[in-house]
Amino acid sequence: MSNLFWLRLYRHPCIFTSSFRGVSLKFLSGSYSGESIMSSKSTFRLAVRVDASSAIGTGHVFRCLALTDEMRRMGSEIVYVCAEAPGHLRDLLIDKGYRVHVIAPDLSLESDAAAMRSVLALDGPFDWLLVDHYKLNADWERAAAGIASRIAAIDDLADRHHDVDLLIDSSHDASQAGLY
Repeated sequence: MSNLFWLRLYRHPCIFTSSFRGVSLKFLSGSYSGESIMSSKSTFRLAVRVDASSAIGTGHVFRCLALTDEMRRMGSEIVYVCAEAPGHLRDLLIDKGYRVHVIAPDLSLESDAAAMRSVLALDGPFDWLLVDHYKLNADWERAAAGIASRIAAIDDLADRHHDVDLLIDSSHDASQAGLY
């Protein structure tokens, strides 16, 4: 069984396929000669910025868990950062064995990135920062630069701009690349 996702890798359109055998990329145009998504060093380190609440739902956290559970199985170290809110699922993440930092809710984009940088200061450095959040956009991603070597975003709305190295969109296909 395999899952297909449309995404942009280093701003190049490609198809991402994951299965029990691993990950593969098929480029729709051009070629890719950069480093692999997962670092070749012994421990890949990922920070995840995601929220859940009784108001916004839990889908973002479960979408990230689908990725991070597999990455952890492959030996990665993962740290979550979530905003305080009723129904934030912090306990679920902790019960699954993840380290979780909680930041204040409803911060400005710059303050959110600064809070994340602050709580992760002793946990870094990170290879990648994964963000799955409808309110965080290119401005936040620029403010968060430096938290990790690379930034990835999961976005299924295509209603805002991103400034990331990897954009994952499982709702649109390659013919809709202009949405971003």
